[in-house]
Amino acid sequence: MSVTHLTFGIGLLGGPGVGTTAMVLRLKNDRFVSNQNVTTVHDSCLKVIPIDSKTVCKLRVYDNVFKDNPGFTPVNLYRGISCAILVYSITDKQSLFHVKAWADEYERIHGGVLFMMGNKCDEEREVPEGDADQLCEAIGCKKHFLVSAKTGEGIEEAFKEVAEYLVEDEQEDEQQNDTIRLGETRETPTGTSSGSCRCRPH
Repeated sequence: MSVTHLTFGIGLLGGPGVGTTAMVLRLKNDRFVSNQNVTTVHDSCLKVIPIDSKTVCKLRVYDNVFKDNPGFTPVNLYRGISCAILVYSITDKQSLFHVKAWADEYERIHGGVLFMMGNKCDEEREVPEGDADQLCEAIGCKKHFLVSAKTGEGIEEAFKEVAEYLVEDEQEDEQQNDTIRLGETRETPTGTSSGSCRCRPH
């Protein structure tokens, strides 16, 4: 049985201290390291997620390297990204305010699917869940996840849901394209060719 491998890029967008780097390390090595070094442009990991017996999804997850500057991220950092995950800390109300700025920047530069993720769910909540849900809906995120990069809670489940969404969306696009191509073939008049040749009969 042949297996289809689909690869997608995911950008983690969020301000300093929300835990995007810890998420990458959790996905990469299944471990938590406190007081990480400053994020570098190479902070990324490849997460392989089996979807079903016929499909494997590979997620290339990129950490955000310009955490202090929403609105000033170089355009090239968004190349190859299929969707973005807006990350905030449930222990920091200010981090939720930054989510809107990151969403606006992503829409302005790239556009596409958005998810929202509240990190540090193992700690005492300062951000009302209702406020986060309301913002998630207002900016058009597909789903709002609560996770902990420190304990690993919810991380695997959240990224699997993201992977499943991207795979399903890709498969629907392929089906629509196949339907369009089939329709074009059926509309080709009898006795003519869909190619560019217009040869006259001898």
